[in-house]
Amino acid sequence: IDTKIATTSDTVSYVVSLYEYTGGAHGITAVKAFTYDKRNRFIDENTLFKDTDWRSVVSAYAYAYLKQKLGDQTTDEMLKEGTSPEGNNLDVWYLRGTDVVFVFGQYQIGPYVLGIQEVPIPKEELESVIQYNF
Repeated sequence: IDTKIATTSDTVSYVVSLYEYTGGAHGITAVKAFTYDKRNRFIDENTLFKDTDWRSVVSAYAYAYLKQKLGDQTTDEMLKEGTSPEGNNLDVWYLRGTDVVFVFGQYQIGPYVLGIQEVPIPKEELESVIQYNF
């Protein structure tokens, strides 16, 4: 288990990684993030985002970012599926500086060798869907 801490002027995020080896070619790492404000209140997606289609906005940004970053290291099909606004694809995020950082796990957007990918999205890019001022 490994924990890293990310902060903004008003929040602290704990990003917890759990590695497990169960046999086979390699182990697997799972990541979860927890964000709190200065008053020790938990910040979840309902606090951070307006009741809008924020997942579609984030999905489009993440797809474009990872497409440029990874190029042909993954397939377009895997990238689209892993960054789509459906399911749990966008459930792991944390706040750092003026960014909302989304975490994409192993195998989520490509082969294991790509590892865990992070997509930092500047707050300004999410202005239409964000409601919490950090």
